[in-house]
Amino acid sequence: QRLSKCCTVAIAAVALSYGFGATLYVVPGSSGPQNTGSAGAETKHLQRRALLAGLLAPAIPGRADALMPEELRAASLFQRVSPSVLTVGEKRSSPSAAPQGPTGTGFVWDASHVVTNFHVVGELKDPHVTFLRKGEAGDEHVTFGAYVVGADPLSDIAVLQVKDDQSAEMLPSLMQPLERGQSQMLKPGQEVFALGNPFGLEHSMSKGVISGLSRSMEGAGGWPMNG
Repeated sequence: QRLSKCCTVAIAAVALSYGFGATLYVVPGSSGPQNTGSAGAETKHLQRRALLAGLLAPAIPGRADALMPEELRAASLFQRVSPSVLTVGEKRSSPSAAPQGPTGTGFVWDASHVVTNFHVVGELKDPHVTFLRKGEAGDEHVTFGAYVVGADPLSDIAVLQVKDDQSAEMLPSLMQPLERGQSQMLKPGQEVFALGNPFGLEHSMSKGVISGLSRSMEGAGGWPMNG
């Protein structure tokens, strides 16, 4: 029962809810009198070009200041949260090698534990967790051994203890617990962000909305999982 409570909070933490207020963007018009003839047509043409340049600005390198407020908040969320998201799988043959066998996503729970899905660790012979660390020389993979210390197959949740027998001095800086929310505070329509490593694509981020509450789906052995 105690593990079940932990897992309930863990499920809420996997989907990171971040509610934004609606923002209306109005393109300011000309405050002076309207021009007529060729001068008026030229003015409208310049206004359209200015508007197009503003819409394309986020895609132009060096123009991060042109991002919308919602985009800035989403980017800030990713920078803050992504270091706590990791890959769970078999041991890699080398730090730069692609993972072999089944893989899944996990997140840091505390200074020594990682939460992931039960169906992921259930297929692993020698579980390892891999962090993607960003440095001046580029991305670097750091892998640690791990073992299962708790699991709830009905909720599809498993807890791993991370071993500190290798690169132990590096482990504390990588184990950054993920900030957790409260699922009972969610409301339909809230924006939600999911971070993970689908199909080995590390640190991927997607956006959606809370479509509904009090839903259930079939879990292991046909038992319902409520959320």
